[in-house]
Amino acid sequence: MLDKIFGDEKELPIVKAYEAAQNVVSKFLDKEHKSIEYLASKLGTTKGYLYANLDPAQMNKPLSIDKAYNISKEANDVEIFETILCDLGYVVTPKQQAKISDSSMRDTATDAQMECNDVFASVMNSLKDGKVTKEEQARNKKEIHEAIKKLTELNNLNDGIELEN
Repeated sequence: MLDKIFGDEKELPIVKAYEAAQNVVSKFLDKEHKSIEYLASKLGTTKGYLYANLDPAQMNKPLSIDKAYNISKEANDVEIFETILCDLGYVVTPKQQAKISDSSMRDTATDAQMECNDVFASVMNSLKDGKVTKEEQARNKKEIHEAIKKLTELNNLNDGIELEN
């Protein structure tokens, strides 16, 4: 059925998701000092099959939602889903903490301010010559997304504060 929707097989893979999956796997293996065989066995597959799952050109063995979920869960890293949701226009933030501390609120506010400053700097830099290139636009979009993410985290923390009467 998908071949009727997509005229060219190269349109089908979401390359950003595959790149994110490769990055998650690489970070996990580096952090744990393990081999790809270790992760493949934890995922109930083989090294060769896992490599094929991570290669967008291997459309006969695509990266499934189940495989992406299991990789994310094993690596304790949501970058794959964050990448997909960002591409769809969503911002992913962690669940609220049970207890909000002044320092976590302050640190998150500081991070949000720094991200907003990065947005300002990026946009102003891209406007210097009066032309915005595709690369500058992509950089601006990335900086804006990071700022929105931090501001959303701050908003979630703020919602979790116990108010005094």
